Amino acid sequence: MLRRNILAALLPAIALVAGCSSSSKSPREAALSQLSPEDRKLAEAQGYCAVTSEPLGDMGPPLKVMLGDKPVWICCQGCQKKAKANPEKTLAHAEELRAGVASKSKPRGVL
Repeated sequence: MLRRNILAALLPAIALVAGCSSSSKSPREAALSQLSPEDRKLAEAQGYCAVTSEPLGDMGPPLKVMLGDKPVWICCQGCQKKAKANPEKTLAHAEELRAGVASKSKPRGVL
């Protein structure tokens, strides 16, 4: 009985040390939390990379690329060249993503 009580008392501490706490952030949330509050709001509104359609934050903090005077979010440095190579298409895709996130639909395809 004493062992059971000790184990029951230690279980929450073990779970916390092991990272099983319900308050821990997902890797995506942790990556997005590294952005400023304003940028995080914009990135979450887009939701997915404007080049690959991968969820923003899956590869670390997303990057903001300015195409003209408009911010577009990409998942990684590798997407920057593609985003800038065809700014009109990238901007259009980013707008589609924002509309899809607002309506909760999944993105389609790659840029």
